[in-house]
Amino acid sequence: MERCCAGLKKFFKIELIAAGLVLAGCVLYFLNPSDEPTHNGRTLTEWVDELPPLPTRVDDDSEPARAIRAMGTNALPRLIPMVRLPGRGVSQQILDTFESLPMIQPVPYGRAMKAAYAFRFLGSNANSAIPELSRMFYAEDHPLWANVALANIEPEGVNVLIEAASNPKLEIRKAAIDAFIFAKPSAALRVPMLIHTARDADLFIRHAAASALGNATQAPDLALPALTNLLFDTNKSVRIRAMVSLGIQAESATNAIPVLLSLTNDPDPDVRKMASQMALRIRFFATNTTWESSIAAKQTDSRPVDE
Repeated sequence: MERCCAGLKKFFKIELIAAGLVLAGCVLYFLNPSDEPTHNGRTLTEWVDELPPLPTRVDDDSEPARAIRAMGTNALPRLIPMVRLPGRGVSQQILDTFESLPMIQPVPYGRAMKAAYAFRFLGSNANSAIPELSRMFYAEDHPLWANVALANIEPEGVNVLIEAASNPKLEIRKAAIDAFIFAKPSAALRVPMLIHTARDADLFIRHAAASALGNATQAPDLALPALTNLLFDTNKSVRIRAMVSLGIQAESATNAIPVLLSLTNDPDPDVRKMASQMALRIRFFATNTTWESSIAAKQTDSRPVDE
């Protein structure tokens, strides 16, 4: 009996050592720069780090974009691990904190977020990454940027998120919608889904939809009416988020000014303040007036706002 137990212990010890060697090999594979694809003498990681921190500033014809595009499918074995940022709970709480700040776009998380953008440069070459990104997206420790990576693969990756937007799990639905805050795929694919989710019974889903619709600058004729409707939402946070999104699309949102001005009489001081600020912002960008004249217009058209 003792000999049998000793044999089993030796067997499991060997198995553990073998598993450790395999794990170490995987780590070395992903950390060894010599395994990285290169373009013009620079590695994929170096090109990814050159990307701007916000999606609105990503230029599809920039030098990093052209370099990543030239690497094609060779970039995928490195690019997929880059988007990993485990821990949906903590990351999502941080994200929600930044979303709650009215005039601040959600802050990116370094290389992981930039890597998620990079999938857009690969076009159909990124399609083979969809199964692994989908698995990551639906995993319990959902890497925060797997959803954004899917949103940057058109149309197949976007379709995965559109389907996920009707998932029974709230976290999955919200993550699917959040992806479009950080990515700019074709409006024809995403905006109808966002308009539908803007009427969801859950306030967190409506809030996420209000945020994402602000980024739908390619289809203001669809997005702006939905955002204007959200100004009458029963939840204060959703209404304020809709105002901020209208402010993001200021140059096209002049039709929302009368509604915003009416909300400067709202009983809630936060709603009054944001409505006044966004009406001012929209008027400023739409009429191309000076800041001083916009301030004068605000004093004429809006009642003082409680601080």
